[in-house]
Amino acid sequence: MTPYFPISKTTEYHKAQKVFGVININKMLATISPHDRRATAESIIIDGTTRYNDPMLDLRSHVLGFGSYSQVNLM
Repeated sequence: MTPYFPISKTTEYHKAQKVFGVININKMLATISPHDRRATAESIIIDGTTRYNDPMLDLRSHVLGFGSYSQVNLM
């Protein structure tokens, strides 16, 4: 797991670990081909961090935020 979750992202990894659990993260990475594991680990970190910070809306809050941001820029 160390090559996919560097020390510089320890806080984000702990948030993802609380959301998904270590066993489930290991299972997710085991089912992915080796050359796709780094991108999968990054997705786990992003999704886990957003779900940890906002358990009700998770990634949808970011999508909604991007929508309002683009609407402001269009006007």
